[in-house]
Amino acid sequence: MKNYSSMLQKCVNVFSIVIIFLISVLNATMVMAAPPDNDNLADAITMTANESVLQSTAEATQEASEGLGTCGYNATASVWYKFTPTITDNLSINTVGSGFDTVLSVWTGTGTHPLTQVACNDDILPGTIYQSQVSIPATSGTTYYIRIAGHNGTTGDLELYLSMQRLVTLNLSGSPMAEEGETATVTATLSGTSSQDVTVTLGFTGTAIYGSDYTSTGTQIIISAGNLSGSVTLTGLTDNIYEVNETIIVDIIDVKNGVEDGVQQQTATLTSEDLKPTVILGLTGSPMNEGGSATVTATLSNPSYLAITVNLGFTGSATNGTDYNTPPTSIEIAAETLSNSITLTSVNDDLYEGVVAETIIVDITGVTNATESGTQKVTAEITENDPKPTVTLALDKSSINEIGEVATVTAALSNPSIYLVTVNLAFTGTATSGGTDYTASGTSIPIAAGTLSNAITLTSVHDELYEGENETIIVTINAVTNGSAGDPNTVTAMITDDDTQPTVTLTLTNSPLAEAGGVATVTATLSNPSVDTVTVALGFSGRAVGSGTDYTASGNNILIPAGALNNTITLTGVDDALYEVDDTLGHETIIVDIVGVTNATEKDGLQQVTATITDDDARPTVTLGLTGSPFAEDGGDATVTATLSAEAGIPVTVNLGFTGTAISGTDYNAPPTSIEIAVGTLSESFTLTGKPDELYEVDDTLGDEIIIVEIDTVTNATEDGEQRVTARITDDDDRPTVTLAVDPATFNETGGTTTVTATLSAVAGIPVTVNFGFSGTATSGTDYTAGTSIVIPAGEPSATLTITSEHDTQYEPDETIVVDIASVTNADEDGEQRVTATITDDDNQPTVTLSVTGSPMAEDGGVATVTATLSNLSVEDVTVTLSFSGGAIGFGVDYTHSGSAILITAGNPTGSITITGKNDVFYEGPEDILVDIIGVTNGTENGDQQVIAIITDAETPPKVVLTLTGSPLAENGGVATVTAFLTNLSVQDVTVTLGFSGTATGGGTDYTASGTSLIIAAMNVTNSITLTGVNDALIEDDETIVVDITGVTNGTESGMQQVTATITDNDPEIDSNSYLLWTK
Repeated sequence: MKNYSSMLQKCVNVFSIVIIFLISVLNATMVMAAPPDNDNLADAITMTANESVLQSTAEATQEASEGLGTCGYNATASVWYKFTPTITDNLSINTVGSGFDTVLSVWTGTGTHPLTQVACNDDILPGTIYQSQVSIPATSGTTYYIRIAGHNGTTGDLELYLSMQRLVTLNLSGSPMAEEGETATVTATLSGTSSQDVTVTLGFTGTAIYGSDYTSTGTQIIISAGNLSGSVTLTGLTDNIYEVNETIIVDIIDVKNGVEDGVQQQTATLTSEDLKPTVILGLTGSPMNEGGSATVTATLSNPSYLAITVNLGFTGSATNGTDYNTPPTSIEIAAETLSNSITLTSVNDDLYEGVVAETIIVDITGVTNATESGTQKVTAEITENDPKPTVTLALDKSSINEIGEVATVTAALSNPSIYLVTVNLAFTGTATSGGTDYTASGTSIPIAAGTLSNAITLTSVHDELYEGENETIIVTINAVTNGSAGDPNTVTAMITDDDTQPTVTLTLTNSPLAEAGGVATVTATLSNPSVDTVTVALGFSGRAVGSGTDYTASGNNILIPAGALNNTITLTGVDDALYEVDDTLGHETIIVDIVGVTNATEKDGLQQVTATITDDDARPTVTLGLTGSPFAEDGGDATVTATLSAEAGIPVTVNLGFTGTAISGTDYNAPPTSIEIAVGTLSESFTLTGKPDELYEVDDTLGDEIIIVEIDTVTNATEDGEQRVTARITDDDDRPTVTLAVDPATFNETGGTTTVTATLSAVAGIPVTVNFGFSGTATSGTDYTAGTSIVIPAGEPSATLTITSEHDTQYEPDETIVVDIASVTNADEDGEQRVTATITDDDNQPTVTLSVTGSPMAEDGGVATVTATLSNLSVEDVTVTLSFSGGAIGFGVDYTHSGSAILITAGNPTGSITITGKNDVFYEGPEDILVDIIGVTNGTENGDQQVIAIITDAETPPKVVLTLTGSPLAENGGVATVTAFLTNLSVQDVTVTLGFSGTATGGGTDYTASGTSLIIAAMNVTNSITLTGVNDALIEDDETIVVDITGVTNGTESGMQQVTATITDNDPEIDSNSYLLWTK
């Protein structure tokens, strides 16, 4: 049996023979092709008048010396004809009807190259008609050589027509003619008689309209055979529309049996009897407000067949484009209509334009195709709506320096005006104009029409004079032309003087000065000389006394003469025997101030010098003495005395301190805190007086109350060593007792407080200390905090101790605090005092949450921990009972757990159990263990608690291997088996998806497959599909079925698995002769 390859080879051989035969025939044809007979000029074909020829120009060539002509592009591949006329007339030649783009040229000469070109044409109508045509005057007896070539060397079927025709000319008579029925005659004339009728087709154009403005006796002129001419008549038609003289242009658009002599055209003029229309102007909508509009209309006296343009001019007091929108400059009246109009639209502005309305004067400046009726003019008025402007003044600088600085005074309008606004100014103030203190650039400010402001300048003039106060320039609006003064209408500029007034400073020399006749000098100095005498009045202060007591001054004023810079006075010390050195202020001082200056100023506002007089006397000492102590509480007294070692020239202050157990003002009258020893005396005293009370004041340690008097400090003298005296007050009151109370008796655990109060039976004059002891079920520092003692201050009946609960999160019963008096100082416990307070617990019963750690865990002994956590601590054990579910099986199959309940012992926040994985030999994938709470003792579950532990499988997913049996299989129902094997067991179904390829076609064509996938059930290792051959009658090679794995669910392909089954063909071969017969 032959295969397809051998059959295909035979077909290729036969096809090759046919191709070779066709190429041979084509070559033979090409060898036999030859150029046309008239390819060269020497072989030109002779034509006769009015002859038409047909020819193919295929294979036409180009002679070496042959001219291409002056038209067309690359006009090669030519053929030649020749013609010799027997009469002198028009020679017309065309290639109309030819099947290619021709180039036609006519030549004269001797019959050999080179020739002389007479005419040349490429296209009759470029871009549309690609054939050619020439028409030339021909002379009898002259031979004309006709060359027909192809544009860019193209060839094809040629149709050539040659004729000798009479020339046609046109003439006109009777023009101009009136439109009311007058006539004109158009005559066509031949260059000679013709044996045929000559038909001249006419075209009519011009400004006159055929059928409306005129008629013609025909659109053709027929010149009968033997005649030289023929004519048509043009007749004018009457209308009532003005028309300018109109034209009738007559052209020849076609000639039959003749030729137009060049370009023939005649123009007849048709005169109109209608009057030319006149134009008048009309106006509506005037006067108009700013922003309003008016309409200008141009109207004709009678219609015209022409469009009429009325050109307009615009004048008046209103400004075009400013006061009104620029209108069209002409009105177009369409043909056969009587009027048209334009709109004048005023502009709403804020420009004051006077009380008189603005005008827009519209004139006719010219009319096209009509005339103006006399002088046409309309005037539209715009009514003003803007107020007369007001003027305000502004100043850019309120202060200018004396040295040529400039200030600008601006006059501003409230709104613009079309008029010049003049603002006349008045100048006042302390400054002098005219170049003395300043110059002004003008005495009025003109504000131009259409603008809002203008200004003048004020320029200061420099001088060398000190002139005291700054000078002012006051500018006021005096009058306004075309406006009014607004507010503000006055501005004030200030000229600051740059010449300084001299300033005075004081200086001092020879200080300190000796008490015994020392001299110091005070000098007053000017910053610059003055033309005036400067008087400096002085003031004297300080601890030193003048007028001969501690010193003498040579004067109270310093006079600095004009032109001088300084002058002086002197201070002289006076001796005495008193100590006068103050502890704070030191030696005596003479303070000299300026209290007034004439014709100058004190520099920096405060000039002062201080002279010191050095004292030469010894400093005294102080001692304390006491008499009358001890003294009774009820009005007794004692005396304290301070004594100097010598008299002082200044007061001596002895500052005292009072301590001891007695309280000043309570136990004794408050004494002075210092003793003043006056100048010239040696001592001073004060009295301590007891005050009666009902307070017990005998301290357990110190006994009766005492008053300790000490010298704290001494001013202007010195304490003699350490001076101190002690006075004692005898007490006469009973000793108090102490009782306890608590409130509230019960308080909250979360920061709650209760107060323990210790109360005296009588108020004490000294502090009483109560020390406490604590007991009860509550623990100090853990359940509560409190101090261990309280002090009842002197004079107070009681004091309190605060007990504050300490919050915890532990659930527990209420607890007690028992408070006792341990001891009392400066009082006695009243019998046995005890109080009890209770702390109420505020902690909720704890809630339980679950968590898991160590998950995922290995199947082979991995451990996960399930932890139960309390929301808060408890004093009781909490038991959490658990349940176990999920994909993993307990009871030692997939895992074990350390317990089915978690115990959280009292005081602990958590408890836990463990879950341990158990190994097996099956692939199971990840398995989950769901742990839930099913019960809680001494607590509650926090919502719905569940944790999930994952056991990771130790076995790998099974791999799939393919095998094949029963191949090759017979085409006629043979069966092969494809089997998938797993490498290990799985607890899941494994799905193997198959792909089919190869040369055999499935789906019942070459074979059928029992399935495109196979499922290996859980705990099995194999499954199969079958491939069954399908019989056919086709001669085929053995075919293959390639089976691949395209996907695996719950497993993996072992590398790349593929099996190939072969189907053996059972159809007989046919011989080659039979095949060829069949193919034919």
